[in-house]
Amino acid sequence: GWAKTITTKSLQALEELWQQGDFREPLNRRLAFREFGTTIGVQVNDQANEAWKNRVDDIHNLWLPHLYKRDKDISPVMFCTSLRPGVVSRHYLQ
Repeated sequence: GWAKTITTKSLQALEELWQQGDFREPLNRRLAFREFGTTIGVQVNDQANEAWKNRVDDIHNLWLPHLYKRDKDISPVMFCTSLRPGVVSRHYLQ
């Protein structure tokens, strides 16, 4: 159905962004909370490949020293959610 299609297309688009270097841009051209949204989604997506699951730690480590430099109201919240993303997983209460 539509959910599987969206899931597949989102992972394809995400991989394209990675390959194009969007995640290697200088930090002043990136948003921590947006990347944490990505890491949350990847971690709760059963179709995400192992490469993306490994990239999550790299993204966490990159942003950790910069959490309070910009968007300090939402970035730390998104970071913490990304550290424990299970609560947004459909399998959480099972």
